[in-house]
Order: sequence, then structure tokens, then C-alpha cells
Amino acid sequence: MKLKLLFFLGLLGMSQMQAQDPILFEYDWFLLSVTNDGETFYTPSNTEVNLVPFHLNDTADPSDMLTYVCNALVADSVTYSEPSQITFNSLAMTLIDCTIPENDIFEFHYFNFFFESDGDALEYIISVIDDPDGYALSIYKPDGDVVHYLSGILSVEDFTLDALSLYPVPAKETLYVTNPKGLELSIEVYDVTGKRIQTGRFTSNSFQIDELEAGVYFATLSDGQATTVKRFIKQ
Repeated sequence: MKLKLLFFLGLLGMSQMQAQDPILFEYDWFLLSVTNDGETFYTPSNTEVNLVPFHLNDTADPSDMLTYVCNALVADSVTYSEPSQITFNSLAMTLIDCTIPENDIFEFHYFNFFFESDGDALEYIISVIDDPDGYALSIYKPDGDVVHYLSGILSVEDFTLDALSLYPVPAKETLYVTNPKGLELSIEVYDVTGKRIQTGRFTSNSFQIDELEAGVYFATLSDGQATTVKRFIKQ
């Protein structure tokens, strides 16, 4: 996989608009993982939480940053400084309990990444993913903690096959597919960089993932007419 790094132009003046790269606002971003206090947590995939969106706005209406798991987290203002730095200011969140405990735990660590750096300048990098075309966004704390996102090109496509689901999540050696309509399916598995690492066709309700390294993956499932993308975690 070949990644081409995009470097951002610094501020020409004090104006926030001068430092905002259009790519930040042209795509929907979806969280892959968060490393907070040196520990990495992967986005849950269950009936309550499947994707964790992250939006940056080029205007302050309704807020400059919005993300959510069960609760919403917003920053009333986001400022940019040279070189490739982003600062989230005046963070606030809603107060809702998740119904699934693992989601509460993940949300705590994910939101704390931002609360612990409220008002501090963080480094951000956007990388181009060649296969398939898309972008990766990473935001780093000075201590090395990081949040990783992918653009919606890979994360969400056509969800017309939503009756399909993958389990267990996380999985170790075998991933099972609930296929209530008994469709004949093709599958392509991508890692978080967008590299295609496995292909095949379904003749049963399972496929082996024992050769995959631990991490987050995306499975593109198609019946020849419609396509859906499902995320899964390999232990």
C-alpha cells in the first residue's frame, strides 16, 4: 500500500479560514481507533453503535466539530495554526447512558482524548489511500496518543444489504455472516489503509480470518447488484 502524504499550507495570517484544507470538510469521517493514555481502543460494532462519525465544519453553525458514540461531543470553535495543527475549544457533551456497557467504556476513552487536550494544539495529518481512493485523517497529541479516521468513501457505500451482519465481533479465526435471504455473495476484505487483502465468494455462512493480523477491517459484500460495507475486528 502506497500512501502519499498531503502537507497543509500554514496560516498566511491570523484568519482561521486560511488554514482550513477543503478535504477536511468535503468528506464524512468515520473513527477507526483511538489511542488514549497509551492504550488503543477500536470502534465498537454492535446493535447500538456501528460507526462513529466525526464532522468538521467550515462555519460555526451549529458547531465547528461534532462527533458521537451514544452521546454527542461538540467543540464550539476549532482553530488552526502552522504547521498542520488543530485546536478544539470549549468542548461539551450530552449526558446519555449507553445500553451496552462496552460502548460506555469506549466512549469514555474516546471523549477523554479530546477533553484532556481541550485548548491544546494537536498535530493532524491527511494521507491519500490509493486502493480504493479515499483519505485517512490522524490527529495526534504531543504524547503520541492518536485518533484515526477514514473518509466515507471506504466506510460507507451502498447499505441496501443491511440485513447482512457479521459476528462475533471481535472474532479470532472465523467470521460468520447472517444471510437470511440465502444470497450468493462475493466478499472483499480491506485493512484500515484501504489495501485489499482478501477476496472470495460465499458458499456457506462463514469465512476464515485466521491469517489476518489483529486489527480493524472492512468487508465489502455484494450480491452482484447491491453492495454493503461491514466493519469487523480481528483479535
